[in-house]
Formats: sequence, C-alpha cells, structure tokens
Amino acid sequence: MKIYYPIFFILIFSFFFTSCGDKDMETNGLRPVFISYDDFSHIESQPPREFENLGKIVALGDFLFINEIRKGIHLIDNRIPNDPQNIRFFNIPGNQELIIIDQILYADNGKHLILIDISDIENIRVIDHLRDVYEPDGISDFYPKNYSGWFVCVNERNGIFNGWEEALLINPKCRTN
Repeated sequence: MKIYYPIFFILIFSFFFTSCGDKDMETNGLRPVFISYDDFSHIESQPPREFENLGKIVALGDFLFINEIRKGIHLIDNRIPNDPQNIRFFNIPGNQELIIIDQILYADNGKHLILIDISDIENIRVIDHLRDVYEPDGISDFYPKNYSGWFVCVNERNGIFNGWEEALLINPKCRTN
C-alpha cells in the first residue's frame, strides 16, 4: 500500500497545478498599424485632402504649410487671402513638426528628419533625410477616436503609428469606455 500513496499524491499535486493556469482572454478589438521607420516610400506629394487634425502653420510668401498631425503637410495657396486654395498634400507619416529655413522645409518623419526643397512650388522634392535624429516616445497616449472597447496599446518603438485595424486580440491591456 505504501507504493500507492506517493503515486496518488503525485497525481493530485499535478492535477492542482495544471488546472490553475490562467486562460488567455480573446476579444475583438483594434490594433495599431505601423509603418517601418526605414520605409521612406510613403513620403510623397499627393492631391489635396480634407483637413482633419491640424497642428502647426508656417507661412512662406503667399503659401501656408499646415501640419496634419502624424499624417503630413497641407500646402495652401494664399495669394487671395479671402479664397485660400488647398493645392497639395505631402504625405509624411509620423510628422508633427515643421520649420522652413532658406527654402528648405524640415519635417520629422517619426524618428527621422526629412529635408524638402520648396524653392519651386511646382517642383517640390525631398532632397535628403537624416536618420535617427529623434528617439521614439515608447508607449504613447494614442486612443482610437469614437471607439469603446479593447485595443492594443500603441508603442512607437514598433514603427510610425498609421491608424487602426480590427483584429482578434489576445490579452489586450488598453480599453476605452
């Protein structure tokens, strides 16, 4: 009978430890979409687009450069101040800051600095980019707008935040009400 007691206790002991594990929580929600910091293919001149979340405004002669936070820069023809024309959008993912010095527009692109020649408004072009000028913020305070539910927290070390997508989430840590 002594042989059965150790086997019995081993079975009971292993049963308690295998049945106490936490299960993963699976739920539908939103997860962030990122663009690689090394992917410069998204930086381009595009047709004008509607304003959404505006930031800084820089004036140069008859033109206004208006930051669309984390998206890029609107170019506005302001030669007729009563009728400004939105003429172009520069898609620069992650852009928050801009400044113009000597016909060169300096704009951040996540952790890089982009130099854009604006001396000829009809022929604006990227002339250089300086890598790793800025340190990513780490975990940011990004929350999906007009959304209530679970989502994956944004960590800018994963790349340039570029929006949200629906997904099946496992153990999400962030939630809005």
